Amino acid sequence: MHGKGGVALGAIVILVGIIMFGTLLTAVDSWAYAAATTTRTIVTTGATSGDVVLGSELYDENLDNVSAITSTLITDNPAPDSYSSVNTTLTVGGLTDDSTRAVTVTYLTAREDSLLSTFQPFLPFLIGLMFLAAGGGLIWSSVRR
Repeated sequence: MHGKGGVALGAIVILVGIIMFGTLLTAVDSWAYAAATTTRTIVTTGATSGDVVLGSELYDENLDNVSAITSTLITDNPAPDSYSSVNTTLTVGGLTDDSTRAVTVTYLTAREDSLLSTFQPFLPFLIGLMFLAAGGGLIWSSVRR
């Protein structure tokens, strides 16, 4: 393809790659975690919070990665208070004092798939590089004689 059309098409391919790069960063990030659920019995005596030892580490140690907390006690209003990565303990607040209940925590944890986890940080850059190479190739082939 010779002429201005090839240069314009190459520039469009590069521009699309740059625009998609930001989208890819957020989309590919979701491949790094998986959902997990842990159920534990909590007894509150003189307290309105209790600790749940999670089965896996909380992704990025961020409370925003706790998807849901449910309790078998209807008067509870469970919410995540804090997280300790030392012993993977989530402190759950909003519990009724002097009661026993089963608390189920649904949360995000790191994916165990080693191949996907290995390539996940580099994938957006590789795809972006492919767009740049394709666009650059179109521009180069249209201007060479």
